[in-house]
Amino acid sequence: MNKFHRKYLLLDTNLLLLLLVGSLDPSLIQKEKVTANQGFDETDFNQLRDFVSQFQKLVATPHILTEVSNHADKIKNANHVKFFQRFISLIEKTDEHSEPSKILAKIDTFERFGLTDTAISHLAKQNFLVLTVDFPLAGYLQKKGLNVINFNNVRRIPQTNWRF
Repeated sequence: MNKFHRKYLLLDTNLLLLLLVGSLDPSLIQKEKVTANQGFDETDFNQLRDFVSQFQKLVATPHILTEVSNHADKIKNANHVKFFQRFISLIEKTDEHSEPSKILAKIDTFERFGLTDTAISHLAKQNFLVLTVDFPLAGYLQKKGLNVINFNNVRRIPQTNWRF
C-alpha cells in the first residue's frame, strides 16, 4: 500500500453508490436497492468512508459515473434529489479519466468484461489503486500484477490493520 502514497483511488460503481447513499443517511444503505442488493450495511459504509479518506483524490471513468447515474434512478422521493446533489459534489472533486470507446473495444478484455471494466483495467495500468467488489475483475487485475483490492476481502477488518 505504501506505493500509492495515499494519492489516487479508483472506486468501482457499486462502491461509489455505497459511498453516496451512506453519505445521505447510513440507515438508507439497507433500504435502497442499489446498496441493499449488494449486501452492504452501515459498517461497510463506515469502513469504505475511512478507507477513501486515506487518499488525496478519487479517480473515475465516464463509464463508472454513467453507471452510478443510471442506478440513481432507483432512488426515489427526496432522497433522489439529495443523492444527485451529493453526486454532483463528488464529480467536482473526482479526477475523470477517459479513453475512447473505439480503443477500449479493441482490448482483449472487452468481450469478457464490457466497456466499464475494460476502462477500469486500462486505467489501472497508470498505477491507480482500484477498489472493487467485482470478483472476476479483481482476479483479472491481480493476475496482471495491477493494483487492486477486492473490498469483500477487507470488509470488517479493523482500520488499524490497514497497511499504508
